[in-house]
Amino acid sequence: MKIVTRWILVVSLLLLFSAKESLVAQRTVFSMSEYNKENGLPEELVKDIITDRQGIPHFATDNGLYALTHNEFHKITIPEGKSSYFKAFFSLNDQSILVVSDDAIYKLIPDIEDSRLELFIECNQGAETPQYPKNIYQDSRNRIWIADHSNIFLYTDGGLKKFVMDEKNKSSSYLRSYQFMELDQGQMMAVSQKGWFYRFNEDLNAFEEMNDEAEFLVHSLFLYKSNEFILGTSKGLMNYKYDSEGDLVEKKVLDSYIIGSCIIPIKEDCFLVGTWFQGLVEISLGSKLKAYPVGGFPSFSVNNMHRDRFGCVWAATNSGIVHLEKEFFSTQLLNQNAGWVKDFVTGDDGVYFLNPQSVCRIHSDYNVDTYLEFDARNSTKLGIWNNLVLVGNSEGEVRCYKKNKLLYRFKVSDDDVTDIAINSSSEAWVISNSELFRLDLSDGSQRSYLKQFGGERLVRDVEYLNKNDLVISGANQNSYLYFYDRFQDSIINASVETDFLKGKDFWTRDIELDGDSIFTGTSLGLIKYFNGAVERIDLGDFTEKEVNSITKDKQNNLWLSQSNGVIRKSADDITLFTNKDGLPSKTVHIGNMRVDTRGVLWVGTSNGLAYADVKQKPRQIPKPLLYGVLDEKHVLLSDRVYDVIKNTTIIINVSSLFYPQKKNQFEYCICPEISNETQWLPLITENQIIISDLKVGDYQLKIRTKHSGNYYWSEVAHLSIQVNQVWYLRWYSVVLFILFLLAIVYLTYLTSKNRAYKRMLNLKRMIDEKTKDLKDVNQELESANLAKDKFISIIAHDLRNPFNAIRGFSQMLLDHTSVLDAEEKDEIIEMIYKSSDDTFKLLENLLDWANLQKGNLKATPESFNLRDLMQRNLDVHKKLSAIKKINIEGHFPNVIVFADHCMIDTVIRNLLSNAIKFSYPEDVIKLEIEELDDMALIRIKDHGVGMSPEKIDQLFRIDAISSTNGTSDETGSGFGLMLSKEFVELNGGRIEVRSEKDKGTVFSVYIPLDK
Repeated sequence: MKIVTRWILVVSLLLLFSAKESLVAQRTVFSMSEYNKENGLPEELVKDIITDRQGIPHFATDNGLYALTHNEFHKITIPEGKSSYFKAFFSLNDQSILVVSDDAIYKLIPDIEDSRLELFIECNQGAETPQYPKNIYQDSRNRIWIADHSNIFLYTDGGLKKFVMDEKNKSSSYLRSYQFMELDQGQMMAVSQKGWFYRFNEDLNAFEEMNDEAEFLVHSLFLYKSNEFILGTSKGLMNYKYDSEGDLVEKKVLDSYIIGSCIIPIKEDCFLVGTWFQGLVEISLGSKLKAYPVGGFPSFSVNNMHRDRFGCVWAATNSGIVHLEKEFFSTQLLNQNAGWVKDFVTGDDGVYFLNPQSVCRIHSDYNVDTYLEFDARNSTKLGIWNNLVLVGNSEGEVRCYKKNKLLYRFKVSDDDVTDIAINSSSEAWVISNSELFRLDLSDGSQRSYLKQFGGERLVRDVEYLNKNDLVISGANQNSYLYFYDRFQDSIINASVETDFLKGKDFWTRDIELDGDSIFTGTSLGLIKYFNGAVERIDLGDFTEKEVNSITKDKQNNLWLSQSNGVIRKSADDITLFTNKDGLPSKTVHIGNMRVDTRGVLWVGTSNGLAYADVKQKPRQIPKPLLYGVLDEKHVLLSDRVYDVIKNTTIIINVSSLFYPQKKNQFEYCICPEISNETQWLPLITENQIIISDLKVGDYQLKIRTKHSGNYYWSEVAHLSIQVNQVWYLRWYSVVLFILFLLAIVYLTYLTSKNRAYKRMLNLKRMIDEKTKDLKDVNQELESANLAKDKFISIIAHDLRNPFNAIRGFSQMLLDHTSVLDAEEKDEIIEMIYKSSDDTFKLLENLLDWANLQKGNLKATPESFNLRDLMQRNLDVHKKLSAIKKINIEGHFPNVIVFADHCMIDTVIRNLLSNAIKFSYPEDVIKLEIEELDDMALIRIKDHGVGMSPEKIDQLFRIDAISSTNGTSDETGSGFGLMLSKEFVELNGGRIEVRSEKDKGTVFSVYIPLDK
């Protein structure tokens, strides 16, 4: 798809410029970087772009607002329920930024980490608010003008005023509506997208229409000069001039082919014009408009452009963002400059360069013409003086031309002519086959100086030291610098022995004179000869690399060519320029570098001639940003102290606010806090510094960045790093450890000293405790004996009374059988049965209790229906209760429990018997069962004598058992209740009593349900 788009762009540009006489070549060379989905841009349809004061780019798209930080796109949060369609930015006079969306105008609150939006004006909220706003303008009085699709609004002092415009102005564009312009005297004007011009009348507080008809659609507007504007319209680029009152003075069509969507200046009288379907065009406004297509621009539709504070241009297109940065070198000199530049010279009337079969001249306006043509195709060197032209070739021949006519042919050797020096019309000096020749231009004679060099072929370069004398460079460490004395016609060896040349192959390449200093490019770097001494110039990483060409500009910068590009050496900075900066090739022929009288640097390469304005002052980019992990968060590390433990690997991410990031290089230095030494190291891992093995101490991490091209190193970013010893090796840890050892020794001593004393105290305490235990046991035994005696006394009493009754009634039957009637006998027999039954029950309870105490009686739980057990006991005890005229009631649901059937039966029987015993005639005893969460509840409730709280507390204690008679004087020991409690608890349940004296008693028994 992109290939198709680019072909469409090429075709449209060809059609656009095919009829234009002004098209010569592209005048400004840009390096371009694209930001689209391929490198992370979520939405490629970008409507506008702006950079904030920190340099962070922000992009308005149909899918929200994005900021580009750390070379990543971050979406800015939009208030909930608001539109994500963003269209435009506007920078106010105080440098704050307004953002326009479909339903609101926001103020952008920029932040390196997290920019945010603050609602400025709510839109689409009725007729008095902007409806789908499109454009904003702030005038010199700080009034903010807002254009929506139909009308204009004025925002002042927090309020909006609406200016209702004619319906004919309603915009047909999603992005454009009214464009605003302000004249020098503050006169405000507006032009609608439909082409209607209006002047704002301050007295009437209204817009006045200025034209009778709309001639075109208006897409863009730019203030060019005082009261003079450039308009991008549907009929091409227009120029409008107004007087101070806002009356139109002149209008003209600048170019009818360019349909400009946006306009931005790049230098004086030079603009970039974005178009809707013709890509990007550079125009130059002078006596005649010149237009040049921006070569390589990847999109044919440009929605808007923004120029940042470094002069870089950001273009918002339908296929992403394009970043344009002016390249330092330019190369647009057409076909004559397409191949290898053999040599060139500079003069007052232009620059001359040598092709294999011609000499071309570059004029001050950079137009090129052919100055001299010849039939040979093997030219190697060029020399020019006034109207004399000398051309050397690869066959050792030098041709001398005067006014384009061949004057002499000099045959000096069969090898290449490698250098020509001329500064008069009478003579020239030539080097061929490493031999120096003098050519007499008055008679065509020549002379060799081989003998002056001891017969050795070692000459490399020759330059005029002054009007008469020469400086000559050679080869080898003892023969690299010579002077020619014309007065004596002799060659003087001025080579100085130096340590850095010893034992190394050495030769020279080029010479540059600077007053009394002689700079020489050599195979071992750049050397400087001054006042009989030689030193090697420090070029940083390039110090020992071969230098092929040298020149110096008026700003005292040295320019050098090496195999990796062109180097600028200033007082405190070294900059490398490569293909990224516009050089057509990094291969520069020996001596092919000159600065002309206008301050333009010319470089002859294997792919043509390049030039650069060296008067451009290098710029400094913002210092880098440092990021790292603190408290498990990735944070900005500026103005912080980075605390780490020894042997910790430190990883710091580095970023820059200058784009494109791929053209940034970083250097860092880690040094002790008290040290002033700085040894810069290149950042090898992309945008990441990894530091390890730092000793304990305080350090300064220094980081700087430099952008490729005409830029200085940034200010240095500093980060304080404090490397701490592992906690157990820190001084206070050692002191604490020693104190700890001393404390252990002291405590050991105290422990040993006190151990015997403690043992004695322990023995005494043990004796006292044993004595006390014995006393307690004795008291418990005495209490138990007393309780046992009481218990036996009660049992004996309870057993004796029934037996006395049985004996008495039995004796009565024996002695008075004859006198007793049948009814009296039955009554006596019943009394005997009742007494024996009570005695049996008491003995049965005693036997069960004794088995429990010995551990012989175990609960055997089983699943059974409690309802059946309760019903059977109710039926049995109803007969017994009928004797006392007591009624027993109970209705039972089905409740399945898991317990020992016999034990629970005993418990119910004892409690029910007890209720009958202490109830009065005509009383009612109620039996209930209830199913709880995990327990079954049995409730036996009577309305008998009841009990006091003191009696309840003693109810289940063996030492408090006492015999209490029932309401009909029934006897009993109370032992059954104690046995019932132990049976219930043995089955995992519990028994509770609630009673009130003379009102009755309720026994509640809880038994586990069957799960």
